[in-house]
Amino acid sequence: MVRLKNILVGIFVSTIFSSTLSAGGGKCTTTPISEVVPITSSVEYYVSLGTSISGVRRFCDCAEKKILKDVTYGGLVIVGVKFNKYISVEARWTNVLLEKDFSTTKHYGLILKPTYQINSKLTAYATLGYGQSDIEGAGINNYDTLSEKGFTFGGGVDYSIGNHLSVWADWENLMYDVSVFKTNVNLVSVGITYHF
Repeated sequence: MVRLKNILVGIFVSTIFSSTLSAGGGKCTTTPISEVVPITSSVEYYVSLGTSISGVRRFCDCAEKKILKDVTYGGLVIVGVKFNKYISVEARWTNVLLEKDFSTTKHYGLILKPTYQINSKLTAYATLGYGQSDIEGAGINNYDTLSEKGFTFGGGVDYSIGNHLSVWADWENLMYDVSVFKTNVNLVSVGITYHF
C-alpha cells in the first residue's frame, strides 16, 4: 500500500513538474504561427546609353554683330539609382562633337529626377541638376571654350518595353543667357535603359 502510494505521488509530482516547465511557469508558451515575409528593397539601379543633339545659340561680337546658331550630335551615358516610384538620382556624362559648325558640347553633372507614373508603362519626369558644361567655340574670343558650372533643368518621358528595358526621350537646358554673349545651350536626347 505504501509502495503504491509512493508511485502515485511520484507520477503526480512528475506530471505537475513537466506541465509547469512546458507552460513556462504558468504562462502560455504557444508559439504563434506566422508567415515569414522576405525583406525586399525598393532601390533599383540602372544604366542608360543615348544619343544627343546639342543646340547652341549665342551673340557674335564680330563685324556683322549677329546671332550664331549651331546644332551638333553626340552621345551620353547615364548611371542612376531609383529610390522609389517618385524619385531617382542620376550621374550624366555627355559628349556632343559631330557635324559642328563652330561648337562642341561636353557636360557632366548630377540630376535629381522626380517622376510621375502615368500608367503601367509610361512615366513622365523632370530633371533638376548641377554640373559643368564646356562649350568649345563659345568663349570670349569666339573660338575658345566657355566653361560654366551651374544648375540645369528639363524633363522627359520613359516607356517600359520589358522587365529590364525601357526607352526614353528628354530635353535639358544647360545654359541660359550665360556670359556677355548670352549663350544658350539645350540638349535633346533619346536612349535605352537597362534596369538591374
